[in-house]
Amino acid sequence: MFAFLVAASLVQSGTPSVLEVTLPKRFAVPVRMDIELTPSNLEQGTTVELRVAHDLRWRGCLVFRADAPVTAIVSEVHGPGMVGKPSLIVLDVQRALAADSTLVPLSGSIRAEGDDFTMESIGAAAGVCCLALFVPGGRQRIGKGAGTLAVTTTEARIRCPDE
Repeated sequence: MFAFLVAASLVQSGTPSVLEVTLPKRFAVPVRMDIELTPSNLEQGTTVELRVAHDLRWRGCLVFRADAPVTAIVSEVHGPGMVGKPSLIVLDVQRALAADSTLVPLSGSIRAEGDDFTMESIGAAAGVCCLALFVPGGRQRIGKGAGTLAVTTTEARIRCPDE
């Protein structure tokens, strides 16, 4: 009797909506920065918050909302060094908050590296000795709006939110 009532209610209400989907492994999630990062304001191991770039759907279900938080970790950072060594920032994307509040593991990275190399030689007036003056390499930053395409590392079951 119960099964008949459930079937009857589905017929009356039309096609049932998708209640849950399984995101496949390697589902693409575009992420972006909301702040500017420079080597001077970062340390290796620091957690940085990124954002999902726009609403994402899978099989008709909203799985990630635009601006949902995405966690990244600073895996490498250093300022410009001597002998033209450029600055470097590498962020490794870790996870994102799905529309149903599930934390979904992600893989991806954002890398910014300075590319300037400057070295000057100054000769002494008598030409007897040479002094090499090394100027630091290029400075780099990751600016607001920069982003990458991260991917899910495993399948993830997501409940479809009521929209």
